[in-house]
Amino acid sequence: MRDPQIEAVQRKYIAVTLEQKVRELGFFLAMMKQGGTTSECLFHVWMKAKRKASEAEDEALKGASRAVLFGCSAFCNAALTLKDAVQTVIQEDITLEEIHACRHGEFIFQLRNAATHDGIPTMDAWVDGKYYFLSTRVRYGQGKKSSPITIAPPQVDIVTCCSEFAHDWCVLLANRLAPHVGSSDLIGSIFTPESLDEAWTKTDILPAFTVDMYQRLRDKIHERIKADTTDPLPVAISELQLVASENPVQVPPK
Repeated sequence: MRDPQIEAVQRKYIAVTLEQKVRELGFFLAMMKQGGTTSECLFHVWMKAKRKASEAEDEALKGASRAVLFGCSAFCNAALTLKDAVQTVIQEDITLEEIHACRHGEFIFQLRNAATHDGIPTMDAWVDGKYYFLSTRVRYGQGKKSSPITIAPPQVDIVTCCSEFAHDWCVLLANRLAPHVGSSDLIGSIFTPESLDEAWTKTDILPAFTVDMYQRLRDKIHERIKADTTDPLPVAISELQLVASENPVQVPPK
């Protein structure tokens, strides 16, 4: 039997830390983009000069490849962690249909599971300086009775794939959070006077002078915690909108 009080504290804590998880998503996507840009630049330099890569350029390409490969795996994990976190905060499910409605949503969902549970690489081809997931993969999910799952490759490079998904995904999550702005059970500090007292006075990690400083300011800190009326959701929504705006919908040329 779950303790409602523990669940309430967990839900509030997740709401407060949502913005950091969104920034994490944006961080890994930016890592991928930088790696992709470096790779494309090197490729075109080599093609224009019609020469092989220098040792330094070869090392730069290896770094770019790692940024895209590892960044994609981390991006997919952060994206699906956001799903779980938002579901906890809004106390509603985000369905597979909603995920699949995002561009490349089904692919990202399945790729995350394959990369996390099987260690399958998130790309397997390099064409014109861009990285692709070209091979159709078939795997089994968790559990001995699971059915085969087919992962069909997207028709765009992996950086574009993640960028397009990020836009749609962040718009979806922002829209799901919006009705819950102002929820009284999410407003205020995640700390209590008792939890702070325990953290600051029952540890050997903090220097003595910081503990003394806390003791001197203890009453003021407690008052500030009790008076806190911060709503974490507008900040999280703002971060989601920022990631979406940095990955705008591309309008096909006429």
